[in-house]
Formats: sequence, C-alpha cells, structure tokens
Amino acid sequence: TGGGLATGGGLATGGGLATGGGLATGGGLATGGGLATGGGLAMGGGLATGGGLATGGGSSAACAINNGGCASQAICTPQGTSRICTCPTGFVGDGFSCTDLDECLTGNGGCSSNATCTNTPGSRTCTCSTGFSGDGVTCTDTNECLENNGGCASNATCTNSSGARSCSCPSGFTGDGFSCVDLNECLTNNGGCSVNATCTNLTGSRSCACRAGFTGNGLTCTANTPTWTVETVAFLGGGSSSIALDSAGSPAIAYTSDSPRGVYFKRRQGPNFWTSSETVDSQTNALNPSLAVSNQFILVNAVSNLSSSYIATWRRPTTGSSWSAESSLSMPDQPDLAVGGGREHLVGNTRISGMPSSLMYASRSVGSSSWSSPTTITTTASWGAAKISATPSGQLAILYTRNSDSTLWLARSSGFGTSWTSTQITTARAWDSDLVLDASGLINLAYYTPDPHRIVYESWSGSTRTSQVTVDSPGGTAPGSMYFSGVAIAEDGLGAVHVSYLDFTRGTSLRYATNRTGPFVAETVTTCDDILGDTSITTDSSFAPHISFPSPATSFGNLGYAVKR
Repeated sequence: TGGGLATGGGLATGGGLATGGGLATGGGLATGGGLATGGGLAMGGGLATGGGLATGGGSSAACAINNGGCASQAICTPQGTSRICTCPTGFVGDGFSCTDLDECLTGNGGCSSNATCTNTPGSRTCTCSTGFSGDGVTCTDTNECLENNGGCASNATCTNSSGARSCSCPSGFTGDGFSCVDLNECLTNNGGCSVNATCTNLTGSRSCACRAGFTGNGLTCTANTPTWTVETVAFLGGGSSSIALDSAGSPAIAYTSDSPRGVYFKRRQGPNFWTSSETVDSQTNALNPSLAVSNQFILVNAVSNLSSSYIATWRRPTTGSSWSAESSLSMPDQPDLAVGGGREHLVGNTRISGMPSSLMYASRSVGSSSWSSPTTITTTASWGAAKISATPSGQLAILYTRNSDSTLWLARSSGFGTSWTSTQITTARAWDSDLVLDASGLINLAYYTPDPHRIVYESWSGSTRTSQVTVDSPGGTAPGSMYFSGVAIAEDGLGAVHVSYLDFTRGTSLRYATNRTGPFVAETVTTCDDILGDTSITTDSSFAPHISFPSPATSFGNLGYAVKR
C-alpha cells in the first residue's frame, strides 16, 4: 500500500519493502520474516523499530534493563534473543558474579621489585618504596646522601645503599651517626701517646707532646740525658738559704748574707739571669730564712740577740718587689714554714745549745697577717732546726731531734695542729734531717746519721714505717767529725723523692740522689763551700730538681743554684 513493494507474501505499507513474508511499514525494509517499522531494517526474524538494525534474531533490548541481569561491573552483549555476560579485565567470574582480581598477588602486579603494589577494584597502583623514585613500574635508587647529608650529623659520614643510607661518626667522635660527640681519647691509655708524653684532647682527635726532658713525636718519647746547670746567685751569701718556685715555675731564693749581713731575696728570670737582691731583713742578726709560696711569697727568719730572740715574718706579692713586715712571734728560733689546708704553718724552737728546747707551733689562714698564739709540741727537742710539711688537706708532720740522745722523732697532726702524736724514728743519732709529705699523706724523710755515717731515706704511713734505704755512703774519710750536712728532701708528685746534701768525703761537694727511675742513685753536682751550710731543694712540673747551696768562695761563701734538665 502507499507505493510499497511486497514479495513472497510480505506486507509493505507507506512505501516499505517486504520480502520473504516480512512486514515493513513507514518505508522500512524487512527480509526473511522480519518486522521493520519507521524506516528500520530487520533481517532473519529480527525486530527493528525507529530506524534500528536487528540481525540474526538478536534484540538490543536484552541488555537495556539491569545490564541484562549481568553483574553490575560485567559487560552485557546481546546474542540472538538473549545476551552474554562477561567479567571485564581486572575481575573474575561467570559474568553474573564478578570478583575483583588482586593483581598484586602475581609478579607484584607488574610493579617494580622496589615498589609497593596496591590493589584497586579492577586494577592496581604501583608506588616506589622509600629510597627509590620512578613511576612504580620502574624505580631507581635515590642517593639520600646528596641532600642535607642524608639527615646524618653534619660531622658524620653518610653512606648510600640500595633504597637507604647509613650514618656513622668519624674517627674521634662517638654516637649513632645522627648525633656525634667528640671523644676524649686522652682518657684511655693516655690517648695512645707515650707514657712520657702529655695527651691534649682536640675536636675529633688528640695531640701528643713529649714532656720536658724527653724528645720524640709524642707517640715515642726518648729521655734526654739531663745535665746540671750551676750558677752563682749572690756573692758572700749562701750559708743558709731556702728555695721555692713561683706560680710560673721560676725559682726564688731567700738567703743570708755576710756582707752586708741580713736576709735577702732573689728570683731567676732566665739562665744566669737573677734579679737584683731585695732586702728583706737588714738586721745583722737575721738568720735562717724559710720561704714558701701561697697566694704570695711568705718568708720567716730568726732574729737572734743576746737579750732576746724572735721570729720575724714577711709577705710580698708574687709580682712587685716590696716586702711588708708582719707581726713577729715570740717563738724562740730556727723557723720552718709550710702551706697546706688553707693555712700557713710555722714551727720553731729555743736557741740554747746543749739544753732541752721547746718545740713550738703557730698557724694562720692563708693571706692573714695574724698568727695564732704559739703552742708547745714538746719540751724535749734539741737545739737545731725542726722541719715541717703539710698536705693540701691540712695534715701536718714535724721532724725534730730529741735533746737527750739526738734521736730523730716525728710529730703528726691531722687536726690543723690542735693535737700532736709523736713517734720515734731512729734509735741511732741523727744530726741533720728534712721531711716532705705527698698529697696522700705519706711521710718521706731523709737524714744523716753518724752511726754509721750515711744518708738514709725512710717513708712512713702514720706511725708505721713503710721503707728504709741507704741513699748514700761516704766516699772516703772526712777531715772532721761531720761527713755530711745540709740534708733537704722534695717530692715530685709522682711518688719519687729528691735529696740534696753536702758531702765532705768527696772533696767538698754538693750531692744529689733520687729514686725517680728505681733505687736511689747519688751523684756529685758540683763543688761547694767547706762550711757546714744548708741546701734547699724543690721540683718543678717537669720533675726537674732545683737546689740552692753554698758555693765556693774565699771567705763566708757564695750562694749557688743548680738545676738538672
């Protein structure tokens, strides 16, 4: 109808074409029994409307509602009068049920071995691990050390590794690499320096320097062969002297002089360079000076007159040259001075030859000008110089001879001289002696005994003798009854002692002995005056001995000085 063409029993209306029994309306084309309306084309029994195309009997409407009954994430494909459900890539199942496939379970999901695979619905993501960079499929190691030293301490070593880095403190530092603190190498085995070297800690290292008296690179130090330097300090002086070191380690000597008589003072400022004499006490009967250093130079000396005797005391700054007289003490004579425990200590005795003497003690705070009232330690001492020594903690020891038999006695006090305990040191006679305490309180003493003639060293811990050795024996026969005199002793802080004395059996000589390297070894330093004078000895920070002594002269004698370096 309407111009349609129908063949084989078809029905065509509105210009449609129908063949093989098809029905075409509105210009549609239907073949093989199809139905086409509105210009549609239907073949093989299909239904096409609104210009649609249907073949093989399928219908696009099969997937139009609810995805054709397939799973929501499936692909619905029409097939004839039905449809096919297929799970998409990334899912597994029969199409009606699709379950996400975890790609990361196989081959890390195709990500780099240095990446993290994260499963997502129907897919996965790849993220490079810490220490790597890239798209996840390809990941390249990141060198963390190139930026901010990898987060290590600024003085640490950053070492890159695959996907990471390590931090380590350099030699001379200790820590975890994120914090590095200087290591004081000197605290262990002297920093590897020689035992004869000084180790100085540096940032990240240490330096080694051989001590005075040794030569080397600090790791190996060979002892120099020390030699004596002997100098004349003053003329017509030196029968009695006392030596001390100032804060810079330079020697200073107080001494008596015969012309003009009195007590004088000099300081050494270099080899053979001594300051001009400073007059301390110009009285003609000023004798027996004793010098010490606290915060200033302190000096005491006896003044012996027929009518009275007393001890004069003086003070002088370590810089300057002015001596200030302080109150004198009615203590009789033969003074000796020591500093320790924040106090200055003084001992003296009477000057009546052949009679028992009172041994007396006084003290004062360091820097004070007022002495305590003298107290009597014993009334049985013989006339002659008693010696006193003090520890930094204030322990005191006094060495003196007993009048009745010239035996040697030791008085000790641990209470700043408030009480004393006496111990007999020798049963033989002791004609000259000296003592020094080390920091621990060990008492070191040296004396000359004529029974038989020899110089003896002893050490005492409290009232117990811990050692006794002969330091030196006569080298021959002396022209008189005295073989030795002027015994003095010093301790160097390392447990070694140094002894000086005058020897009349080897000509007339100044002798020195020390146990610094083992048993005592005695040697002759130089010739000296033939009077019965004193020696005085001290040591410096390099353990070198400094000695004042009476050197040769045609009359009373000169003041000599010797140092061994």
